[in-house]
Formats: sequence, C-alpha cells, structure tokens
Amino acid sequence: MLLKCVSERGTGSVNEDVCGSTQTRFWVLDGATPVVFPPRYSAESDARYIVDLFSRELQQQGDAPLTNVQLLKTCATKIRGQTCLPSDVLPHEQPSFALAMVHVRHMDIEVTVLGDCFVIVKECRAYRVYTDERVKVAGDETQKLIKYLNASDLPVPVAEGMLRDQLTRNRQLMNRPGGYYVGTFDGDGFDYAKTHLEKRTGVDGLLLCSDGFHKVFDLGLMDPMEIDCKSLDLAQKISLLRSREATGGKTFGKQSDDATALCLTFRGQCGP
Repeated sequence: MLLKCVSERGTGSVNEDVCGSTQTRFWVLDGATPVVFPPRYSAESDARYIVDLFSRELQQQGDAPLTNVQLLKTCATKIRGQTCLPSDVLPHEQPSFALAMVHVRHMDIEVTVLGDCFVIVKECRAYRVYTDERVKVAGDETQKLIKYLNASDLPVPVAEGMLRDQLTRNRQLMNRPGGYYVGTFDGDGFDYAKTHLEKRTGVDGLLLCSDGFHKVFDLGLMDPMEIDCKSLDLAQKISLLRSREATGGKTFGKQSDDATALCLTFRGQCGP
C-alpha cells in the first residue's frame, strides 16, 4: 500500500485542514471558518485547535477495533475529559470540522464522511464519490450571498459583516434535524455520519480530500482515474488550482481555501 498526503494553506492566515493516518485508518479533517472573534480556544485559530486535537487522538487510537463512528465518539469523550474547554460557548459557537475517513480492514474498507469532505474510491475502470450532501442546506445560501457581494458595490466592511451574519446563521443549523452534521467537541454529529462499506477486492486506490482540494475536479484539473500514488503529484494539482483561482478577480470569503488530499494505492489490483 502506497500513501501520499499534502495539505496547503489558502488565503487565510492559518491552514485549518489536517491529514493523518495509522496503519489501518486514514483521515482528512477540514476545520470550519470560525464565527466567534476573537478565538475562544486558541490564540491562533479555534478551527485549527479542534482538528489538531482530534487528529492527535486519532493517531493514538486509530487502529482500535472500532467502527469509525465509535472511534470518533471515543476521541470526543477523551478530549473533553482531558482538555480545559470554555463552558460559556453556545452550541453553534463551537469550533467544528468536516471529515473524510477510511478504515482499511482485511475484507472491506469502511468509508465515513461528515460535512463537505470527499472520499473517491477508484477501481481499475470506474470510480465512486462519497460526500455528505446535507451541508448544502447552509453552503448554497452562502454561495448565493458571495455571488451577490462580488457583483455589488457595497463597502467592504458592510459586505464582510453580511457574510459573517450568514455564516452565523449557518452554524445555527449545525448538528440539528433539517440542518447539517459536523464534528464538534460534544460529538453530537458523529452518529449522523454517512458510512459506506466497500469490498476491498477490486479497489485500486482511494483519495480523501477537503472541499478546497476537490475544486481540482470541479475545474477539470484532475480526473478521478488519475488516483495513483506512484504517478500522482498532489502538490502540482494544488499549484494548478491556485493559478486558476488567481484569475478569479474580486471575491468575498476565501479566494483560495485550504486544500488537503490523502492518496492511497493498493498494490496488485490494476497491475504491478
């Protein structure tokens, strides 16, 4: 089994994505843009703080014989027990993250997604994409607002305030029926993760990525059939993406999002 991972900061001051692995588990965590200022949990970034804590805990326990959801809930419980967290934060003000995770077992591969991360499963002549469409209930409204702001002549402080208000409204849908589900310290969203089982036989490769990296597929800069750690240059794909984003002109929100991808290739499925 071959492994590659790359994570690159976008136009924000901090890269709020992480990727990690153990012998049998692999993950990408994508911290959500904070809506609380100044940060409550970390001087640098609340989003980075939560993904770092969960990634370190996954590193410690990732090979445990648990399902992905059981493992995530176990990590959340342990983090709450060992970390001094603010007690006066409203539920929607918690830092949060989307995730893509796979557990490679002897006979099958457990695929878990929560929020707007992706897992692409590649076979020799076909591929499947797994993500969590529920996040669109919030994301679509944000994209409509960004499109409006980009076309408007509103003063920058006014436009930025409108965008912050929209992000706050989005967070109020977090881990609620009719809304969307993500990872948080309280662990309330993990039971609602989307999980799929893939037979290991026939799977040639996997790509886990944040939505920031997934844009390479949206823009036609990468084909899923390129997923092969022997030849795929993940950093070069991000470079192509950054060049394309740089031609986009004025934009509110992040012109370039953090971009993270983890590639796995299994030997012997589609040749040497």
